Amino acid sequence: MEAWLGSSPDELLQIFDNTDQVPELLVPVGLSPLNLNPIVEAVKRTGCLVVVEEGAGFASLGAELIAQLHERLGPSFHASRVSGKPVPIPSAHSLEAVALPSIADVCGAILAFPGRVL
Repeated sequence: MEAWLGSSPDELLQIFDNTDQVPELLVPVGLSPLNLNPIVEAVKRTGCLVVVEEGAGFASLGAELIAQLHERLGPSFHASRVSGKPVPIPSAHSLEAVALPSIADVCGAILAFPGRVL
């Protein structure tokens, strides 16, 4: 299983090949204050959001991001979070790859959206 790296055009192409959806990669650089405007515009355009993060999903930045988007946009979009497994991230590369989200995890989240209109 390959770990999610999230920045390679090859990975975005794999997502397209597996889902027939063209992913838009947004990487917030400054987290405080968080500039939500580009994310809000993308979510308005697509009606969907998949937040991918390597850390734990519980009480995470992704959860905060989705909460803030719901405060701004209401229930007008579908959201999903893909995060690391609920275990400490191992330092051994072979085990780390199993604990981190994979392309398959991201594709599964995209394919689970109602209507799949990204």
